[in-house]
Amino acid sequence: MKNLQHHLMRRYLFGIVSACGVLYMSPGAMGGATAAISDPVAMLRKALKNYQSVWNYTAIFHKQQRVRGTLFEEEEIQLKFKKPFMVYMKWIGAIDSGREVLYIQGQQEGRILVHLGGMINYFAPSFLIHPTGTLAMRKNLRPISESGIENTITLLIGVCEKAEKNGDMEMHYLGAGKIGERTTQKWERVLPQGKGYPAHRTLVDLDSEMGYPLSVISYGWNGELLEKYLYLDLRTNVGLTGKDFERGNRDYGFGYVTVPIP
Repeated sequence: MKNLQHHLMRRYLFGIVSACGVLYMSPGAMGGATAAISDPVAMLRKALKNYQSVWNYTAIFHKQQRVRGTLFEEEEIQLKFKKPFMVYMKWIGAIDSGREVLYIQGQQEGRILVHLGGMINYFAPSFLIHPTGTLAMRKNLRPISESGIENTITLLIGVCEKAEKNGDMEMHYLGAGKIGERTTQKWERVLPQGKGYPAHRTLVDLDSEMGYPLSVISYGWNGELLEKYLYLDLRTNVGLTGKDFERGNRDYGFGYVTVPIP
């Protein structure tokens, strides 16, 4: 009788918790620790709210994209970002090693300052290119003005809201994960073909504490990789200043000669 009462009480409590939008996994399912599994869209909205208190951040950013049918190699980038919208990137992996990019919204006529990497380009001039021009978009799905954590969160929420409105939303919890030192919740979003969605399957690692999407991997309807993004060693409010986004910073290689590209 006691076992039956205990079983019914557990079912009752589980029903209350599920109705509140939170699912509690057993210690075994979570590798020995009890953890709360939140609605992923709610986590993304929480992440957007948390981001309002972030003024700057740094990370090692990995990206790989399929652009106009061509899958480019994965790039590894040292990333600095400061609000309202200042971006410095330096390629530190095998692809485009040494390349630097500086973009400050509203400055330089809205253009990107680019210095190519490698010893052969050490004394070469820097170039000013349009964010949506052919050169800037050759290996990118979206312009630099739409980059960064906030834009990633907003894009994910937008697609989820559209799918929910259309009754197409299908989400699967894949368990706990880890990106660097940060614990994550791993989710899979599956969307139907022919309705204007950007991908069939999207795998997302959401930071368990802050909700930030630390990893996003999307696949097409034939199983092909479309895009992959990864934020390693993400550090927020690290005290970046205007000097971190000056072309004259002595740690950077932009030099003083600039060639505008029409």
